Amino acid sequence: MDRSRQLHETLSGLPRAHWK
Repeated sequence: MDRSRQLHETLSGLPRAHWK
C-alpha cells in the first residue's frame, strides 16, 4: 500500500505554485 507515497512523490515533482 504505497499509494500515499507515490502521490506524495508526484506532488513533489509538480510545482508548489500549482499545488497551492
